[in-house]
Amino acid sequence: MPRDYLQTYYCSYHTRELIKCVVDTSDLTPHETTTPDPLQDLRVASGLNFPRETLERLAAMYAEPEKTWVIDFEFVNPFHPYSPIPLQVAIRQIDGKLLYYGNANYHLPLKDYMDTVSPYISGRTGLTVTLFMRCYGGTQTNGETPLPISNHIQNVCGYNNEVQLLSWSSSADMQCFQRILTGKDELIQDKIFDMDDASNFQNIDVLKLCRKLLTDLTSGTLENVHTFLGKKMEAVNGEGYHNASYDTAAMVDIIKVLVGLLEASKADQSHLGGHLEATVRVSSQYMPNISKSDLQPALPPHTMLLEYDS
Repeated sequence: MPRDYLQTYYCSYHTRELIKCVVDTSDLTPHETTTPDPLQDLRVASGLNFPRETLERLAAMYAEPEKTWVIDFEFVNPFHPYSPIPLQVAIRQIDGKLLYYGNANYHLPLKDYMDTVSPYISGRTGLTVTLFMRCYGGTQTNGETPLPISNHIQNVCGYNNEVQLLSWSSSADMQCFQRILTGKDELIQDKIFDMDDASNFQNIDVLKLCRKLLTDLTSGTLENVHTFLGKKMEAVNGEGYHNASYDTAAMVDIIKVLVGLLEASKADQSHLGGHLEATVRVSSQYMPNISKSDLQPALPPHTMLLEYDS
């Protein structure tokens, strides 16, 4: 596991609670929390099988990164029943490798663009102009048209329906993805309702998983969860959140933390002397400033730290 695989900034109490949450949802003997948690930053999930099972599936995806992509679009969302209009797209493997990043070019200046979309976005003109300027950096669309983007995704990146697609929370991302694959460049298009083509989308809801594990989140925005986990990045080339490339990198960061949490809490189980014995291997490089004595109380009965290389 690379050294930057898990870099969280929890205090010792919260680290214990996180490890306990994952261990408790495994097949180990459940651990009863005896000390009240006044901050309620973390909790043992009420659906005990949910976090462990979902984390296991997420880790399996991470183990084969070419088979799972993280996607994000910046888009304008017209009224129903019209498709979201993608302005910017980024696609990464679940391990962070960038596969595609760019703007969708409609060969239109801002005025013509707004003349076309304004009847479908009543009351959101200012936001639409702001989004346009942020994505394109000026008053003219630029980048590749949808057809070359579609060709790149399918022929260079190798997309097919076996590839799993994850996004932060928006079903509009899948609508944008399906729309881009058609290669059509008309601004106003009907939504695509082919759910067979969406069966590989969001089979794990990372936001829902975070909400299950982290109870003190003030909101479920990508920025809030990312910074809550201590993972806020420096802006790259002046771009930050609400840039498609930056947002996919932030989501990958969150996934790495979750997968690293599972790895840190995995137990080897064996029956010795009629008791269930379990061992947990934890490396201090993933839990900075946390001692072995801090971690031991978080573990269930008959469980010991086999390794803690501080």
